[in-house]
Amino acid sequence: MPLALKEQDYAILAVPEYLNQYLNWHQDGEVDKEGKLTRDPTGQEEAVIRAWEAVQEAATRKPRTLYKCWDEYLVLRGVDVTSRQGKRSKGRWKKFAQHMHDVVLSEDTPAALEQALDTFHAAEKQKGNAISSIQRDTNEFIACFVWVSRACRLDWRPVKSKLSASRKTQNESKKQKLTLTFDERALLFANAPEANTPLAAALLVLLHSQSTLPYTP
Repeated sequence: MPLALKEQDYAILAVPEYLNQYLNWHQDGEVDKEGKLTRDPTGQEEAVIRAWEAVQEAATRKPRTLYKCWDEYLVLRGVDVTSRQGKRSKGRWKKFAQHMHDVVLSEDTPAALEQALDTFHAAEKQKGNAISSIQRDTNEFIACFVWVSRACRLDWRPVKSKLSASRKTQNESKKQKLTLTFDERALLFANAPEANTPLAAALLVLLHSQSTLPYTP
């Protein structure tokens, strides 16, 4: 198993002059027990020290990746990944990850996320999963993306889902009541009495209450 390099290791590889300089200090007895130089460094030595420290600092600023942010998002929500809810969230992300590889976050990420959502929706529909279930998964992903944009100060544009738009259209169409035209109501008024049934009588009363047509039994 390969050893993981630490920040100091990256710094030594990038600024090998520091290691040679430090060995010379140690050989000349110019460092204390804590490894610090006991005298003021020369200008050249100071430059090497600053370069070595800068590389260490840069090594600690690891780029933010999508998968890492998802893990952080679950922690922020207080989701226990070993719980039932946590396992469900992990399972949802695992399905989405099949269509979206891990990337370093950038201004181009929203477009890639939208494309991945499209392919995710198509795959889930192909499996026969309910639209409501796919929408629930999508809502969790988008909530994460919104948090990532704010937490990392990326100023992303909103990540949009075609499924959300289609569901909104479907809901709006369901809310629209079916209404009869004036001619259709008149036709019902004319023919319902001939049926001479309780249902026809009830229909006449209902239509009369919702219509301006004269009621003539």
